[in-house]
Amino acid sequence: MLNPGKFFRLFSTRFIMNKKRIVIGFFGFSVAIIFSLQAYQNMVVTVPLIDLRGSPIAAPQDIKAPALSEDIGSELSQLFMGECLRTQDEGLGDFVKVEAIEQDIWANGAWIPCPGYVNKNHVKMVEKFPAVNAVVVQPLAAVVDEKNSGVVQAQVPFGTCLLVEQQAGDQLLVNVGDVCKGQVRKDAVYVVTPQVTESIGQLRIASVQRALLFLGSFYVWGGRSMYDPAYALCITGLDCSNLIHLIFRSLGLKIPRNSQSQYVKSLPVASGQDLKAGDVIYLSPARAERMCHVLIYIGNEMFIETTGLGFTSAKQTDKPEELTTRMVSAQDYFGKTVAQLTNGLEVNNNKKIYLRTFFGNAEYVQALRDDFFKRD
Repeated sequence: MLNPGKFFRLFSTRFIMNKKRIVIGFFGFSVAIIFSLQAYQNMVVTVPLIDLRGSPIAAPQDIKAPALSEDIGSELSQLFMGECLRTQDEGLGDFVKVEAIEQDIWANGAWIPCPGYVNKNHVKMVEKFPAVNAVVVQPLAAVVDEKNSGVVQAQVPFGTCLLVEQQAGDQLLVNVGDVCKGQVRKDAVYVVTPQVTESIGQLRIASVQRALLFLGSFYVWGGRSMYDPAYALCITGLDCSNLIHLIFRSLGLKIPRNSQSQYVKSLPVASGQDLKAGDVIYLSPARAERMCHVLIYIGNEMFIETTGLGFTSAKQTDKPEELTTRMVSAQDYFGKTVAQLTNGLEVNNNKKIYLRTFFGNAEYVQALRDDFFKRD
């Protein structure tokens, strides 16, 4: 029989030991939570344009536009000066793993910032994300020194967000992501107000005007920029979904980065008879409802698309100059007039089409404007 005194001492010892384990375990768990909460650090891009890569490997140095998936490798997207990132990573070599919070994607039933890798020499830590109230709407906007107009501090591309601090005639004093401060021409930017002041009709017209600016830009897998052969840090050009993303970003409306995510975010259009300028058509393989391409309708039976023409490498065609942003008619592309287009229709390139819009109603458009200002 166990002696009562020994039983009490054994029970007490085990209770104290387990209590210590509980306390130690709880303390470790708390530290882990605190560390997790503190681990995220804010970053911004410090150069006009950089690549967002799918792995910590730079794009090939000799790559030129046009470039498809086999040419450029794991290119996910691109990032502008002042664009907001967050990271929990200390970095490996020249790269750091980040989340691009201005480029949402739909993954596993939730909206998340697009994850990827950036060259850590082209980003910096910041305590808080910079405010914005404008976006560049010309191929390039020169940010010139406020005191010496002959000194260009940076050439920032279409889609770059910035803060307008003051207006003087046809010049605006701007701050680009707390990286670069100077003057830009007023006509180079679109000032974004918290409340949408334009009608949906006016926004539709503006979306077509923005789309036309991209005509002739080369296709680049994962690209998010107008073609600029003079830019040295990365290849320039864009893919089909980033064309749509940039058009709406330039209107102060935040939509996702890739075609499938855009499809999820957008609203349906009943039929081709209801399609209006600024609406979009997504395509999926006939046997799988996952979007692989997108075009924007500009009216009068015409669309604009950025196309890789179904190739995986620019070397597969003897006409790489055709891998561009181009205009195409409904009849040439779909084999039908716009009015004949319907959702789920299988067209002559073995794809199904889906008619969508980001201009569904005023409340929906205002929500996209609200998202544009969010930096979290």
